[in-house]
Amino acid sequence: MLVENNKNNQFNHRLFRKKFPFVFSPESYKTDKNSELHCFDSEEVKFCPSGWVIVTGDIPLIEQLVSLKLSLNFGLGFEEAEFYSLNYLNRSLIPTVINLPENIKKIRLEIEGEGVNRKQTILNITPIFKFESLMRIVCYIYCLNKRRGISTFQLIKDKWYQIRKLGALNVIKYLSRSYHYGNTRRSLSYLQWIQRNERIDHLTRKKILSSTFKLIPDISIICRATADINLLKSTVESFREQVYTNWHLIVVIDKKSEADTCKWLETYIQGDKRVTVHDADLINQGELVMKTLSLMNGEFGLWIAAGDRLSRLGLYYLVEAINRVPDVIVWYCDSDQLNVLGKRCNPCFRPDWNRELFYSQNYVGNTCLFHIPAIKKCCEAGKLVDDAEFFDLLLHLLEHAREEQIGHVDRVLYHHYEGQFSKKGTFQEKAGRQRIALKNHFQRLGKKIQVEPGLLAFTHKIDYPLPEQLPRISIIIPTRDHVTILTKCINSILDRTAYSNYNIIVVNNGSQHSRTFSYFSEISKIERIQVIDYNKAFNFAKINNFAVKQTDAEIICLLNNDIEVISAKWLEEMAGYVVQPEIGCVGAKLLYSDGTIQHAGVICGLGDVAGHAHRYFKRDEPGYFGRIQSAQYFSVVTAACLLVRREAYIKAGGMNEQLAVAYNDVDFCLRIKKAGYKNVYTPYAELYHHEYLSRGAEDNPVKRKRYQKEVDYMWATWKKELENDNSYNSGLSRLREDFSMNEF
Repeated sequence: MLVENNKNNQFNHRLFRKKFPFVFSPESYKTDKNSELHCFDSEEVKFCPSGWVIVTGDIPLIEQLVSLKLSLNFGLGFEEAEFYSLNYLNRSLIPTVINLPENIKKIRLEIEGEGVNRKQTILNITPIFKFESLMRIVCYIYCLNKRRGISTFQLIKDKWYQIRKLGALNVIKYLSRSYHYGNTRRSLSYLQWIQRNERIDHLTRKKILSSTFKLIPDISIICRATADINLLKSTVESFREQVYTNWHLIVVIDKKSEADTCKWLETYIQGDKRVTVHDADLINQGELVMKTLSLMNGEFGLWIAAGDRLSRLGLYYLVEAINRVPDVIVWYCDSDQLNVLGKRCNPCFRPDWNRELFYSQNYVGNTCLFHIPAIKKCCEAGKLVDDAEFFDLLLHLLEHAREEQIGHVDRVLYHHYEGQFSKKGTFQEKAGRQRIALKNHFQRLGKKIQVEPGLLAFTHKIDYPLPEQLPRISIIIPTRDHVTILTKCINSILDRTAYSNYNIIVVNNGSQHSRTFSYFSEISKIERIQVIDYNKAFNFAKINNFAVKQTDAEIICLLNNDIEVISAKWLEEMAGYVVQPEIGCVGAKLLYSDGTIQHAGVICGLGDVAGHAHRYFKRDEPGYFGRIQSAQYFSVVTAACLLVRREAYIKAGGMNEQLAVAYNDVDFCLRIKKAGYKNVYTPYAELYHHEYLSRGAEDNPVKRKRYQKEVDYMWATWKKELENDNSYNSGLSRLREDFSMNEF
């Protein structure tokens, strides 16, 4: 065994193309009556070559083939991320190149389709050299694209562009994915994501299995049993499979009404002291939390619904986070759903802790890992709002904890059973209960904040009160000619703005047309409008810094001249946020002329430097888990329409005059954030942004050179922030603005 695994033998196997057969007998066949998935398990693997191999062989006759996979077991069971797609043609396996890891214990052949013939199957795995593997992949991609009608010239052109844009390494990754997924009949996008992001190599697996933590907290889990034994079994199994073993599961059950479930459970857990049964006749879920709190003897605890599952490494990664930041008292993670066939779907990639988004909707979900002493300290028994108990529990903790004490593990660790979502009442009912919890929360804080229904059934609108004496807002509008769009902008402000205490400062930057000066003379007669001159080269940052010095208003509004007001309360809505002491910049929902989204927050690291969240989505679309229609913190909001308090503007040093055109607002917001403020986006202030009508696009060599210089500056200055935006998620795309899954 040791001789077979040395490097010389691996080389010889490749050189002489030695085949290693793997037998899948009919006796190993498994299937799910409700699914099209058919599995054949191999015998125990004595030796399997690692590195680049080619898989050949015959598969059982299949009437309709959907997908073909090779799943791997490294001693921890068959994990969803550990698989390789095999290519097929006309219901037959064609030679497939894959890069196998080391220390494989067992192999499973998974066939998705109809009419599978149960017969003995033999797959041959033959080691090959890396160059041959690359050539085979390239040839396969070439043939696949030829069948789709793509010319050789177009294919070479596309790949050359990708190499220049993404780099050779990423293009090779892309080719590999196209090779493994290009011939499937069903979308495997989330399956691809799981394979790319959750697969762990042998060294990492070895490190996990042998790791010792400084802090080894005892974790208590409460699960409310249901009449469906299969759901309860699924949940209990997920904990018994955990790599981290210092946990205790308490199954709460009504022994009178659920006698059969109780009898089965006691038999099933026999000998496992980590699982205990507690008899309780509970009235509602709110009482479940408070009444079972006394049963939790661990340092941390969570409540889980029957049917939900935790990833095999779920507790391990949570405890790893606890050791990394021991001061955190609440941990939440990303999640997905388990459909009725047990397949993972509908992932929810969450941002790091975002209080304003949490006030707008319960984005963290109902399953968090709580620090039990902290809960017992701040929650009084019987005070949680029924059907919003976990939301209310977190609100109670917020009143005693710092924001840094709520942590996010950026991994998909929790799997909700899809059937749970149809059993818990309507969105309106749940949201109504959450609003009661929010009102109680603000009352306990002594704040006169109103809570109203939001733009979606599951969202809330938080109305922050303005002072009785409304603060004065100076609206700064830089312009150069383009009288038509400037007129539309100013008329819309004057005609549609309900907020009363504001003035407008029009900054003339080198206008030349007589019509423009006639218009300036006309609007200068209006008491609340002032026209000032800035007779230097265009520099957006310098223009705004100059204008801010000309006013003593408490609040500054930066506004492009191609903006048009839609909602009368736009300034009120934004001012309600900006007067809060912790808030820095406030951004609005901006729409293109056709009514699609131009701005609903800015995400760092998208494209060259930053991109607009949900660009081109329809005005009333919810967006990714309702985020278009929810107020929330963003690292950056656009300066096309931005409110900021004068003191925050000055504290941040104003706008960066090195950035004349592009990304000065990104730089400004990041400096505001660095100064300790939060930047917020509100969907309740709506305006049109007729973008590029005045300045134009980056469409000539001089502009492109200046633009590239600004891009380089941003990456040199804000590399950490651009690579990891805490209002986004690493599982989401860095190329697109639609919150699709990450490509690499």
